[in-house]
Amino acid sequence: MLSAGHASAVVFGSLEARYESHSDDKCKSYFEQWVNLNQKDNSGLSWGFMGMNRSGGCGGQQLQHLFMSKKFAAAPLPFQITAGRFERMDGGGFYTLDGFGLKWRVNDIELETYAGTPKRTELYPTPSNTSAKKDSPSGNHVAGFSLRTPIAGLAKRTDDRAFFKLGFRHAWGGKVTENRLDGTFTGIWQQPAFGLKSFHLDASFTLQPEDMARKIYDVQARAYFTRHNHIYLRTRKYEPPREPVTFLDRYYHNYNRGPQRIKAIGGNLRLAKTIDLSGHRRHISREFGKDGISTDIRGVFNSHKGWRIHAGIGKLDVGKEKKRTWQLALEYNLNSRLMLRLGRSYIKEDSALLVPKRVTATELQLRWMITHSLHLSLQGEKIDVDYYGDRFGILEDIDADHISLRLIYQFPALKKADYR
Repeated sequence: MLSAGHASAVVFGSLEARYESHSDDKCKSYFEQWVNLNQKDNSGLSWGFMGMNRSGGCGGQQLQHLFMSKKFAAAPLPFQITAGRFERMDGGGFYTLDGFGLKWRVNDIELETYAGTPKRTELYPTPSNTSAKKDSPSGNHVAGFSLRTPIAGLAKRTDDRAFFKLGFRHAWGGKVTENRLDGTFTGIWQQPAFGLKSFHLDASFTLQPEDMARKIYDVQARAYFTRHNHIYLRTRKYEPPREPVTFLDRYYHNYNRGPQRIKAIGGNLRLAKTIDLSGHRRHISREFGKDGISTDIRGVFNSHKGWRIHAGIGKLDVGKEKKRTWQLALEYNLNSRLMLRLGRSYIKEDSALLVPKRVTATELQLRWMITHSLHLSLQGEKIDVDYYGDRFGILEDIDADHISLRLIYQFPALKKADYR
């Protein structure tokens, strides 16, 4: 137990040891140790640390976050200040920030401002054809603010929710100067009409004030008939800016070369208490290149005898590019602490530019809850890539093996009063 004056503190987190072996990866095999520690007390003081040490192939250390935060109940504007390295998500994507953040909250209205140096989130592996530096957010510095407020006129019932958030972000340095404006709307209405249990509406947009014609938006509406049965409609547009800033910008700028719009319809259906079905159909339209359609259907069958079956099929057609996927997996609970999973998937790709191929993957996974806080998982994968109809010369088939062993200890709070 830690203490800060007369304030009781609680410490929680996890320790993880991980072994990874990839036969087709440049790092081959390596051993990682992860530490995740957090502390909070009832005075409003908290801190967090997450770091990793890797030995073997591609050895090194990574610091995901290290920050301290303090809440001040100063009237009439209580606020919270955070300093160090912490995660952020805004119009610039998801990244870590070496800097500070300030939040003020009055009733349900929240104002936030931040500044610092953006960095690429280090939990994700760097693609082999790029470097961590090139895959980092552009700009040496970033500053911004956001305002989140409820919309009382749209919440008719006490359990309805409607919020709007507007943010502005400015990045500069490193031959980059950019402004981004982003906004989000979240609405939840209980028992609105037509016998619905609830209706959810989520919308977001990002645009550059210097080039208002380039917009990014995402709108999704979900209608729940019961807790497990719903349908949704979704429309999205992504258009990379002329000067790519985030990794997503660069991907679309280099590979898609223009805006892309997606319209989708889908849903989830529960039959009795043992079968869950879900699926969607998407239409993809591009300014440059061919339009396409994708369909995905998945099902889960749960047995009261401790086993479940996962099955799925997928189809994608974009011009002459065709992709078909099949997946089947069986999970079985050997007892209350031990679970076994066996899976098989198949992918067939036909392309006008690349070599057509078939990919077959077999997965075996074992999860064991040794104690309430100590968990062990073992996973093995074998992947076979078979090239066929080779129009560009003879290519050898590829076999890849992947082995993962993880031991996680989630230590409980070191205090009966848990302020998480």
